[in-house]
Amino acid sequence: MGSIAPIGAGNQHEIDRRAGVQFREHRQRIFQETDRLFAILLLFQWAAAIVVALVVSPRAWAGATSQVHLHLYAAAWLGGAIVSLPVLLVLTRPGAASTRHAVAVGQSLMGALLIHLTGGRIETHFHIFGSLALLAFYRDWRVLVTASAVVVLDHLIRGMVWPASIYGVPYFQRFRWIEHSGWVAFEDIFLIWSCLRSVREMQAIAERQARLEVTRDGIEQTVLDRTAALRVANDGLAAEVADRVRAEQALRTSEARFRALCACSPIGIFTTDEQGRCTYVNPRAQAIAGYTEREAFGDGWRNFVHGDDLGHVSESWDAAVRHRGEFDQLLRFQGSDRGTRWAHARAAPMRDEQGRFIGHVGSIEDTTDRKAAEDHLAYQATHDALTGLPNRAFFQQGLEREVASARARDGKFALLLIDLDRFKEINDTFGHDHGDAVLRELNPRFRDALRRSDLLARLGGDEFAVLLPEVGEPGAAALAERLLDCLKQPIVVQGRELEVGASIGIARFPDHGTDASTLMRLADVAMYAAKRDHGGYRSYSAEQQADLDPARLTLITELRQGIRDGQLLLHYQPKLDLKSGRIAGVEAMVRWQHPREGPLTPARFMPLAENTGLIRPMGLRVLRDALAQSRRWLESGRPLDIAINLSPKNLRDEELIEALARHLGGPDPLPSHLTLEITEGTIMENSAETRDILDRLHGLGVRIAIDDFGTGYSSLSYLRNLPVDEVKIDRGFVTNARSSEKDACIVRSVIDLGHALGLDVVAEGVEDPETLDMLIGWGCDVAQGYYFTPPLSVDQFEAWAAGPKAAAAADLIRGILDDRSASLLLQSAHP
Repeated sequence: MGSIAPIGAGNQHEIDRRAGVQFREHRQRIFQETDRLFAILLLFQWAAAIVVALVVSPRAWAGATSQVHLHLYAAAWLGGAIVSLPVLLVLTRPGAASTRHAVAVGQSLMGALLIHLTGGRIETHFHIFGSLALLAFYRDWRVLVTASAVVVLDHLIRGMVWPASIYGVPYFQRFRWIEHSGWVAFEDIFLIWSCLRSVREMQAIAERQARLEVTRDGIEQTVLDRTAALRVANDGLAAEVADRVRAEQALRTSEARFRALCACSPIGIFTTDEQGRCTYVNPRAQAIAGYTEREAFGDGWRNFVHGDDLGHVSESWDAAVRHRGEFDQLLRFQGSDRGTRWAHARAAPMRDEQGRFIGHVGSIEDTTDRKAAEDHLAYQATHDALTGLPNRAFFQQGLEREVASARARDGKFALLLIDLDRFKEINDTFGHDHGDAVLRELNPRFRDALRRSDLLARLGGDEFAVLLPEVGEPGAAALAERLLDCLKQPIVVQGRELEVGASIGIARFPDHGTDASTLMRLADVAMYAAKRDHGGYRSYSAEQQADLDPARLTLITELRQGIRDGQLLLHYQPKLDLKSGRIAGVEAMVRWQHPREGPLTPARFMPLAENTGLIRPMGLRVLRDALAQSRRWLESGRPLDIAINLSPKNLRDEELIEALARHLGGPDPLPSHLTLEITEGTIMENSAETRDILDRLHGLGVRIAIDDFGTGYSSLSYLRNLPVDEVKIDRGFVTNARSSEKDACIVRSVIDLGHALGLDVVAEGVEDPETLDMLIGWGCDVAQGYYFTPPLSVDQFEAWAAGPKAAAAADLIRGILDDRSASLLLQSAHP
């Protein structure tokens, strides 16, 4: 048993720390208790001062200064002022240094007040010495210095200025304060010495207490450590005994356990001798390999290895035996009743207690199912789940291999990119289940049109790709035609006949590119060129690359920014009523206030918006601005009809219809002042869907007009069944009506047809008074054109409408009407 270690530098530091803490805590308690004592004492002295002012002061002072109220005021107010701050600090900051010094100052000043009230009686001077003695209770010599300084200063000032208030009426010596200060200093010497000695004793007591605590903690820790050591020793001894018992049991049961485990193991287990001959195989290994234990003994197991694997497996096993190392191989066994099985065989060398090599122990794991799952995952990673076609990754690898092969043999091939037309409409109209059915049907159709050597893949969505080895320009064009032909037959899904088209882009190696990425990019360019031409196929040409020049891409980016920043402005062209000359409404036409190039007409940016999808946010912006302007005109008392052109993409934009519903809500009759113009081609593109959309718009109260009427191939039955309010004759017919009898006949027929169906007829493109006269004579309802005014900004249009030009146009129309009326009267009078 060892002894308790002596106190070292570390323990001494802990003793000093604890002693310091205990000393500070003890001293702080003394400060707080003394603070409370003096708070009570000061309040008591304040009350005593008031009593002295009432009883003693009138007899101690003579003359005018003997009046009671003067001393009572001094005792009450001055005494209260002296007491208030120390008492407040005692209550709010007990134990603080500022509190102690405030108490010292207050105690000294209270003594000075009592001396004054008693007229400087010698008995009252002993209050000063008593106060100093009481302040020594703090055991802080700095407090005594503060109190003594206040006493000396009081005696100095009053001793020089008003000695009678300190020393009494009979005495009037100005420098007697020095004597009194000396007595105070004399007392301070003893009191300060007493404070310092008391502090040292407190520190010594704290250090002894801390030393005792540290020694006690050290003894307790030593006891704990020695107890823990004994417990560990006992546990170790018990564990050693238990280990020996378990080892003896393990030795007795190890062989039985090994055989039992091997017999029921889900993994095949085998052992061999030092020559690599099999000595044991468990039942699971027999089931996997298809042999019996007797058949596997020695080298018999080799007879059950698949012939393609036997060579490398035997070579690897012989090397492991020769070098007494590990064995790890994937192989196939062919002896099982279930056919060929994949297995993973591993073996490690065994050694006896002396470290001598005595053979191998190994395992055989059946991996047939895992191999099948891995093959399935590999197939899924490279094939499209919906159509079963190779996916983009598989196609990209095949394309790169074909590029390398074509380079090596100086060969050629073609790449086709196929993008379906109107496929999104099928998804949006009938749902994705119909779209998926269409994609599945395209697989066999495309396969029938291609050769066995061609690689067909689905890249994603409605985009496909075809790789045509050893095909030049004529062959690629012929195969593209065959692919398009196979789409001419409608696809029947759940009893519905669905029609889809395709746009095909062709790029050839090495004519157009010599690497995979370039060929994919150029085929994509050609495909979009075909899409812009409304289907068919296009082989890549340099002219198509112009669509990808930096200036065009920059303009697209600026257009997107311009839509967001409000750079699109609406101009308005008036439509005049040909029956009265009044302004019947306006057509809103968009202009782009380009920050660098200035105002741009729709011809510069509208094709970009159509091809890039920006037509949708642009349509929403134009619709919102036009409705806002219509509301302003309505609120100003000048309601005007506004006509807005809608592209096919705008018409099928669900967000636009929802925006219309929001903006047209409320009590204002805005819907009756809004006309949406759509072309004949939009109606014919998908008549059923268009009918549904137009019915919804018409249900909101919006007027529907057919724009450019006469240029399409619409059926008159559609015109009869659709919710149409107005037809608008194409400007080409109107402009040429004076010079072409056929165009004039078309214009008259459209006017008569519209009136017969109860529709308003609008003629656009009026450029001269002769055309205007003809339209009035044929009974056209409304006309617009540059003859009246070009499209104007809001301010310009309002100025035009209120100015002489609008009045002149109205007068001209009324004049033509009057002339024709007069002519009719003359004809009726002179038949």
